[in-house]
Amino acid sequence: MDSHHKINKYLLSDPEVLSLIARRQYPARFVSVSLILASLFISFVLHGQGWLQYLSNVLLLIGFILFVLNRAHFRFRQRIIRPQPGQFYSPVTGKLISIETQNRLIHIQKSRFDHVEIRCPADGSQWQEGSLIVPFQQDSIRIWFQAKKLIGIEAAEMKAGEVIALMIGSGSCVISMPQNMEIDVQIAEKVYAGESEILDSGLTDDNNPKEVE
Repeated sequence: MDSHHKINKYLLSDPEVLSLIARRQYPARFVSVSLILASLFISFVLHGQGWLQYLSNVLLLIGFILFVLNRAHFRFRQRIIRPQPGQFYSPVTGKLISIETQNRLIHIQKSRFDHVEIRCPADGSQWQEGSLIVPFQQDSIRIWFQAKKLIGIEAAEMKAGEVIALMIGSGSCVISMPQNMEIDVQIAEKVYAGESEILDSGLTDDNNPKEVE
């Protein structure tokens, strides 16, 4: 397998998105690094003993824990397997917690340690009144997101697999689908943004989604 084929196999994330995530990490990272530096200052500059050494150890432990948690809260994949045209993928990484067959609803729960990116589930998706719309024949798939920290990316390209928003911390995603689409996942299944196929049907016969009227 040559290098060109390997590159085409993967979809790489926009460097601007990586920069945005890094900027969001700075405040919490500053606190953790400051605690670690304070601990080192007490130990090696002040030659802390007794209660000072105890304080140094506590600061070091707290700083290290905060540093690890900060990294865990901002987990992000820089590349994914390139999505196939005409398919519908999970927009978030998380666990599928329920399927309401009668109401045609799929509920996905994202933990605070799951990947933060929200990826475009299909070509032709559009934001509309706070939800994501994916055209499907004469109907459409609608997706709602709920989280304390949702960060939209205005310049995001609305193509399958592209990062279009960030969900920091825990959150959820609800997918409403048309009656004539088959569900391709099961309850308690782990799904991955931009990689796990949710529905067992192509969006259109020619794999080109129609515009929302």
